[in-house]
Amino acid sequence: MSTLPKLDLDISGPFWQAAANQRLEIPRCINCDMFVWYPKQQCPKCQDELIWSEVSGKGTVAAFTVVRRPLLPDYGSWAPYVPALVALEENPAIRIVSQLVDCDIENLTCDMAVEVVFRQLEIPDQGSYWAPLFKPAAPS
Repeated sequence: MSTLPKLDLDISGPFWQAAANQRLEIPRCINCDMFVWYPKQQCPKCQDELIWSEVSGKGTVAAFTVVRRPLLPDYGSWAPYVPALVALEENPAIRIVSQLVDCDIENLTCDMAVEVVFRQLEIPDQGSYWAPLFKPAAPS
């Protein structure tokens, strides 16, 4: 069974296609302008059409954990890694599950500012894919 993202799925493929092009995109309603996450077929507020829209890639850490012993062998070479919920700047109610990278694990905190960075991730014996990950934001 493959654990690689499927770029050809209608519902989530555009997310992974955008990541492969170094963009973070999420669905947005063409009528009420509401961002929708997780991807859906239509807007849950007004039932209108959704289009994929680029977002800034800036946000804050809502929650995180440190994984030192992965459940799946495919991710063993990544350990330790830090899965996190990232609240997007455009709408903090939108929270993307991702990973924190380029940071000192001991100094991570909730509410810290982060920004997207795109990395090619390798799954042994399956291939690779581009993913939006998050790193601590540069001081402004």
